[in-house]
Formats: sequence, structure tokens, C-alpha cells
Amino acid sequence: LKSCFCAQPHTAGRHHQQHRCIIPTMANAGLELVRVACAAIAASAVALSNDEALDGYIAGWHVGNPSDIKTYQAANYAFHFHGVTAAAGVETDGFVDFFTNFRKTVAGAGGPAEDSTDFMRTYGTVRQNISGYMLETGAFVVPGFGSGTYHAYARDGLVELEEAVAFGADDDCLSSLPAESLPVSSAPQHTPVVDVSSGATAGEAALERLQRYLSAWGLGDASSIRAEVTPQSYRFFFAG
Repeated sequence: LKSCFCAQPHTAGRHHQQHRCIIPTMANAGLELVRVACAAIAASAVALSNDEALDGYIAGWHVGNPSDIKTYQAANYAFHFHGVTAAAGVETDGFVDFFTNFRKTVAGAGGPAEDSTDFMRTYGTVRQNISGYMLETGAFVVPGFGSGTYHAYARDGLVELEEAVAFGADDDCLSSLPAESLPVSSAPQHTPVVDVSSGATAGEAALERLQRYLSAWGLGDASSIRAEVTPQSYRFFFAG
């Protein structure tokens, strides 16, 4: 731009000494409008709820698509499958490669073919909101391969952790049953056995305790289960 627009008449030679040129101001205003527009677009993007994140994450497992699963993973995500993954678990960066190889193993052992979209089914799922975390627990079945229990939690609209434990060959009571005999059931919601009202620190401690409790159930370790409950208030309900 070579012209300078000024609302007052002036002598060309003295204009820049008498009046401020408004072109820089116009340029700055334009940049500000762009900035505001971008901020408005970002603000209008609706973040996923924890429920929606878990819905999409589990749906990815159902069809066996690692890219779909990864869409809902947080940057600090980890997947632990006891007896299958390393102690540190599988992080989001290596998840697609891990899952691709896992599907080959499953297919070779009699499970769904690598291109099957009926990879996994989940049953008896229950969700509990704990101080900003949404925890889902349930049973999983990979047809023709095996079954077990899992728990996963989401925070801020992304899944941060999943842990799974497979049933042993002698007590694999789910994978041999037809799908219609395993309807999704609902269980009554109860107050958590740990008071998490005091903030994030207590909530994280309660979550860790629940993880230990659920893992103990997966392993069938009664002593470890009992160690994680409050004897005075603990109650066990088995729906149906």
C-alpha cells in the first residue's frame, strides 16, 4: 500500500509530520480480527465428555481398529494387559504397531481374522465418576480367542489408562458362551468406598485403589481384594 488515508486536508510534504498515518493501525486491526476469529473458532469446538471419550474408545476395540482407539487416547495414555504387555505398558506412540501385531497373534490362535470388524465384545459395563475421572469396568470377549476383565478411565475428554486381565484357560467361562446369552447388564451405583471429596489428590488415590481392587478380582486373589476395601461399609452386589 502506497497511499495514506487521512480524514483531514493536508499538504503532501508535511502530512507525516502533522498526522499519524492510519495504515499501520488498519493492518494491526486486521491481524486482531484474524486472531479473534481464530479464538472464536477454537472456543466453538466442543470438547468431548469423558463418557463420549470412553464410548469412542471402546467402540474402536469392538471393531478392532487401532487408529480409532488411538483417537481417544491422551498423551500420557498407557495400556496394560497383564501377561502380554511389558510392565510399563504400551504408550500411545507405539499403540498402533502393538495392536497390529496383537491382531495377527489373535487371528493365528483362532480368533477373529485380521480384517474382521467383529473383534471384541464387552459385557456388564459399569461407569463411576470419581473426582473428575470416569472409570469404566467390565468383561471382554474376543470370540474364539479368550476373555477377561478390564477397566479404563478418562479425564478431560481423553482416555488415560486401560488395564486388562485375561481369564485362565481353565476358567474362561465367557468366550465359550454365545453372545445372546451375555446381555449387557446394569449394576446399581453406590458411593465409592473411599471419600474423594477432598480434591484431585484424594481422587487419584481412590482411583489407584480401585485399580488394585479390580486387578485383584481379575487375578482371583481374595486377600488382595479384601486389602483394598473398607470392611465397615463394603458391600458386594452381583446383578442377576
